[in-house]
Amino acid sequence: MCGGGRGRRCLRRDQAPHAQSHAAVTPFSSSSFSTATCLGFLNNFAYYDYDYGLVFVLSFYFQTVRHYSTIQTGLAFVPPTGTVTISNLLGSRLASKSGPRLPMGAGFAIASVAYAALHGIDAGTPPYTLMRFLLAAIPFGLGLAIPAMTAALLASVERQRAGASSAIFTTVRQIGGALGVAVFGAIIAASGKTSMAGIQCVFVVCACSSAVACALSVIGIGRDDSLAQTAHAAAPEK
Repeated sequence: MCGGGRGRRCLRRDQAPHAQSHAAVTPFSSSSFSTATCLGFLNNFAYYDYDYGLVFVLSFYFQTVRHYSTIQTGLAFVPPTGTVTISNLLGSRLASKSGPRLPMGAGFAIASVAYAALHGIDAGTPPYTLMRFLLAAIPFGLGLAIPAMTAALLASVERQRAGASSAIFTTVRQIGGALGVAVFGAIIAASGKTSMAGIQCVFVVCACSSAVACALSVIGIGRDDSLAQTAHAAAPEK
């Protein structure tokens, strides 16, 4: 036994290993959390939130290459709103039944294929083609992936760490969106007066980004039951 001052010193020595091991545990200790955070970065980098990445490039394409007015450009982005809403509902229900891997992998795969298909567009591409591949397929695929991605991230951390984990996730996504605008703007600027070559290059970058996200969804997201339970809790009731 230790008494007096020695007792306090013994207590501190006994508690030190526990404190060190507790401090070593962070949200990034979970592979699912790390993967979901990386996917959030890639998603915002390429497209998400209607402020970043590809939306910036498409606004430039519609107004500079196709000579749309400001109103026409804004109306061109109306259809994705409905598509994302529908696929978000489907994605949450699918995740509640099968876990997050399937909707995440399928969603990013759909987006990657659609991005690749857009590589061939130019000033003469019929609007229907743009509507079919961009304003339907890409937001539909990402709408499937996002609810499952968020559920996987929150299920991978303890409840008391949920707030800090959500803040990390949001911050990383915002960084991805800002980098998307910067990188894509630099690519277009480097393409010269025609700018079409730069826009096509951006589509290739987005396709590769979504393909990487698809692979990470399959490899890095865990299969434990807690993920499916969290996704089930997030799914809307019938």
